[in-house]
Amino acid sequence: MLRYDGRVAIITGSGRGLGRAYAEFLASRGALVLVNDVFGGSAEEVAQAIRAAGGVAIASAHSVAQEEGATQIAETALREFGHVDIFIHNAGKAAADLKEHLDINVWGAVWISKLLWRQMRERRYGRILLTASGIGFYGNAADAEFGEDALYGVAKMGEVGLMRHLAVRGVDDNITANIISPLAHTNSLTTSSELYSWTPRIRWVRENCTVDTVVPVAAWLVHEDCRITGESYRAAGGRVGRIFIGETLGYVNAALSAEDVRDNIDLVRAEPGYVVPRHADESPELDRISR
Repeated sequence: MLRYDGRVAIITGSGRGLGRAYAEFLASRGALVLVNDVFGGSAEEVAQAIRAAGGVAIASAHSVAQEEGATQIAETALREFGHVDIFIHNAGKAAADLKEHLDINVWGAVWISKLLWRQMRERRYGRILLTASGIGFYGNAADAEFGEDALYGVAKMGEVGLMRHLAVRGVDDNITANIISPLAHTNSLTTSSELYSWTPRIRWVRENCTVDTVVPVAAWLVHEDCRITGESYRAAGGRVGRIFIGETLGYVNAALSAEDVRDNIDLVRAEPGYVVPRHADESPELDRISR
């Protein structure tokens, strides 16, 4: 059984849905949890439920969308527990404004990660899990207009970029950073009338994609035995898959012309032999330089 005894976790957006499921699971396995949510008394309600079940939890209603609020979240956990081992950034909401999406998803993750980074490096331990979306990775064919989903996707892919940087910087200090891209039937899903037009897909999600099919993936990625870093995982309906960015070997010509690109585009696009760079200094052209 995976245990988290003595580990301290901050989980944003954990007053309901997936975040609550993460918080309750980690607490049930020994973690000390800061439950964060801006919706009314939901954070305190979850914290009380964890304590009633014999766990340890405190609540924070500060917003990750402002630097002051993010600072309060991190400082509260550090003050109450002395350190933070795990940071799961799950907060998010439906919004029609790109700035709001960026503030919650990207800036919230940046502010809290930055505040936790030094003590994680000093203790040579940290597990960071950020949240992306299939809409960001693949786009949404159902979004006919340039609407909310486009803005949501932009912000979620910002978290992917941040995760990659944290993963590279944390290797020597036993700090991992990964992405989870979950699909689960939660309150945020049921409140979107647009999504209910996606039948029969939405019916399948409602029937099969419970939060319990996502929690095990997140739980493994933030466990001390998990040394995976810099990767993205899809979790939906009991299926777990890895999402990755690869690069083809391409076509090489020192005297490259536009016509060369046109005539060799199939070779440029050919996927056999692709590579998956671990960081920006690993790519086919840089590999040629090193040789």
